[in-house]
Amino acid sequence: AAAVVHCEATVANAQSSSAAPILRATVRDAAGAVVGTAATAPLQIAPSSNATASLRVVLSDVELWSVARPYMYSVDFEVMSSGTVDAVTVDTGFKSVEFDASDGLHMNGERVKIRGFCDHDNFGAVGGAVPDRIDLYRAQLLRTVGGNAWRMAHNPPAPHRLEIMDRLGMLALDENRDYGGKIGQGGITKETVADELIDMAALVRRDRSHPSVFAWSFCNEGGCKNESAAAAFRAVAYANDGTHPVTQNHLGTGAHPLSTASLDVQGFSHKQGDTLDQFHADNPTEPEMATECCSCLSQRGEDFDACPDPRSGKGNDTHNWCGGATGSETKSNGTFYNNEIGQCTAEQVNISDSRDFVAGTFVWSGFDYLGESRGWPQTVKCRGVVADAAGFLKESYWWMRSWWLSRVPLSD
Repeated sequence: AAAVVHCEATVANAQSSSAAPILRATVRDAAGAVVGTAATAPLQIAPSSNATASLRVVLSDVELWSVARPYMYSVDFEVMSSGTVDAVTVDTGFKSVEFDASDGLHMNGERVKIRGFCDHDNFGAVGGAVPDRIDLYRAQLLRTVGGNAWRMAHNPPAPHRLEIMDRLGMLALDENRDYGGKIGQGGITKETVADELIDMAALVRRDRSHPSVFAWSFCNEGGCKNESAAAAFRAVAYANDGTHPVTQNHLGTGAHPLSTASLDVQGFSHKQGDTLDQFHADNPTEPEMATECCSCLSQRGEDFDACPDPRSGKGNDTHNWCGGATGSETKSNGTFYNNEIGQCTAEQVNISDSRDFVAGTFVWSGFDYLGESRGWPQTVKCRGVVADAAGFLKESYWWMRSWWLSRVPLSD
């Protein structure tokens, strides 16, 4: 199909005299062949000033990006002035994204069931300084169980994560932290709504060219309590992009939450099936997505009766853990009773996975992670379904692989 590449660039003149550069955009296909070009008239830029220029490159025929075939294009931007050339290349791709309230996500006209995972940007022993190779390994491992999506929880990701997902055919749910607003005024932080709107705009502008990004998430759980800010966040996302739907990892209050009106798809965090069903009944035209689900704790390795006195878990932690008085999370001996992990994973993943009107599932989490532990000697939260904090496979990996990978349609 025919397509238009919308290009925008800000050109800075650092000289002490005026400049009149020309901006040129060249679009190349995956093989490097030129498929379209466009250029501006000379830009008149005063000394130490900037100018923003826009270009439209019309392509007669394009290959679409999908999770099954992640076809990529590149756009070369060149600033030509007085015989010198400054250049930068941006990789991108073409796709269509639509959510339907009855049967979920459609990409390029085909229904795609989201099979995703949530994970923090940091990882194990390397902390926040995650090498590209580790994130490539993580993404490839999620793909081996049939995963086709990854939620950036709960902040803008390192750019290389999106670059990896662009090429592996993984959908990215790109997320801002919170709405802002001081405590007592609907929010939970010291930052104002205006502060967070700046962050949201920066996130969208930085990541909007990545074909892996399929939706913007405004906030996570407690950070979504300032529901009155949703309309402003939607406006910012649409002003800086307008081609991707918006959501949040939180269901507001009431049968028709205030924030829902500003979302293209309602996100749910750790909700039971009756909540999904009731929302669908109350809001039949609003698409749904389980942006975070499932809290099944387990540890890598075989059970060898290391838990002689298992205790019931709390809340969503429907598993057994070891040591301490019943209901106490502070006296654990650091181990878990893995024998329940299969049942727990199946029950919780299928809450959203089995409902056609729910677009898909983001399991919390793909990997074990540091923090949120139950106290020494445990330092890791063991909610990883695919692998532990070092990236080694856990038993529940095989359940995900048999349930998701064996049922993947061609469009996914």
